[in-house]
Amino acid sequence: MIKVVRGNTVEAVCDRIVQDLKNGNLHSGERLVAHTLADRYRVSRTPVREALLRLEKEGIVTGTANAGFEPRKPTLEELCELYELRELLEGYAVEKLTFQGVAPELLEQLRQLTAERRACHESGNDEQAAKADLAFHQLICDSCRSPLMQKILRNHLELSVIFKANPEFRQLLENTPQDCDDEHEAILAALEGGRAKAARKAMALHIANARKCFARELKRRYRKNHKEEGTK
Repeated sequence: MIKVVRGNTVEAVCDRIVQDLKNGNLHSGERLVAHTLADRYRVSRTPVREALLRLEKEGIVTGTANAGFEPRKPTLEELCELYELRELLEGYAVEKLTFQGVAPELLEQLRQLTAERRACHESGNDEQAAKADLAFHQLICDSCRSPLMQKILRNHLELSVIFKANPEFRQLLENTPQDCDDEHEAILAALEGGRAKAARKAMALHIANARKCFARELKRRYRKNHKEEGTK
């Protein structure tokens, strides 16, 4: 149940819908109906409708005439572009943070999240590892002391997590060997050493490796379609 606070209910409903999309409780292709979500979150339909309209503007859901809303499924091209933007934005954010100086408390939090991600990954708890991964990136985003950068990055992070929750895209990442734990440690080492350029490079490389998973699949599909067209 959402605790209704005047003026904040729409935002609270947005947060709950986004969280359910991240966790896979709401799936691609599933209709998001106002009265169903209102019952789910125990609020009236009006803030749910407003929340869905807001999320449509943010590119998280898609609305169609007389059919309501549904989670938006991006194309592989869009996903690659989203990760390209994250490379640039998060690389800049971590460089800016390193240059400004990282508080010991923040470094300790990032160490804990890095260790948690590795432990969860090694134990096969991929869901908790993904949460630690997001928390690591979100903490860097929230600590770069730039309200504009935080706003932009938060939206891009939310979108990438929601889109990765799609089974098709999640499988692409799971089937591709990655050294995410080592990459997080490289970012952390650069932050600890105050090496701003190295931190930016490590972050960009980390996100680029995920992007390449989607880029390879995009290229494979292009070649397959091209070959099929050639045989017609």
